Amino acid sequence: MEEVNHTIDTRRAAREHEKALAETQRLTWGMLKPLVQYQGAMFRLFADTLNVTARHYENNVDTLISMTEQQRQKIEQTLAS
Repeated sequence: MEEVNHTIDTRRAAREHEKALAETQRLTWGMLKPLVQYQGAMFRLFADTLNVTARHYENNVDTLISMTEQQRQKIEQTLAS
């Protein structure tokens, strides 16, 4: 009978340990979730900023190419005259 009681105590201790681990995980995730969400929001903001910067860079490069082409055409017209 003592062996049965020992087995029951062992199972009870294992269940209590599992419950404690589950509670610890729940509390840990509860504390970490806002931080993870904040980091995700900051990453999206950073990615959007990079996207806007890339678009501005592309527009400036296109403008520079256009201006250079116009100046080249003016020089060619001046030399042809």
